[in-house]
Amino acid sequence: MASYSRGYEENLKRAIRDAIAIDLIAGIRQLTDTLSKRLNHSFDPRYNKRLRDKIIRQNLVERDRAQIEDRLAGT
Repeated sequence: MASYSRGYEENLKRAIRDAIAIDLIAGIRQLTDTLSKRLNHSFDPRYNKRLRDKIIRQNLVERDRAQIEDRLAGT
């Protein structure tokens, strides 16, 4: 799998978030095609899947923390 610089990976994560926001049910192949066109670079679908899963988990953790903070603020 490819290894990218931290800044490039953050740009790629941002592009993945944007693509997910546009089409929630897009598959990995469609996501890879979208990213390839948008960033003018070919990507390994396995790498995109790993990043997409990482982004989804991060969003879940952030949402859970926000709910916990709201519940604690009420007590």
